Amino acid sequence: FVEFCQRNAESCQPGTVKQRKLAMTEDKWLLVRMVNAFVNGAIAPVTDETLYGTPEYWTIPADAGDCEDLVLMKKNILQQKGLPPE
Repeated sequence: FVEFCQRNAESCQPGTVKQRKLAMTEDKWLLVRMVNAFVNGAIAPVTDETLYGTPEYWTIPADAGDCEDLVLMKKNILQQKGLPPE
């Protein structure tokens, strides 16, 4: 994750507000489920070893990636849709 943050500083800025509980409305849950389904369908599951020749390489994938890459992409999309990073 440290290497990811070194390459993507904008994705790793400390929050300026105190972490808070997010009230999960039906609309927010629908958004989470839609983003989850979209990313799971759009990104082919491929290991970092196959893609990058290294056991671990965290990145926001374009079309293939492993589990943490999918998580980073989902987090990125949800933030773009207005959910807080925490």
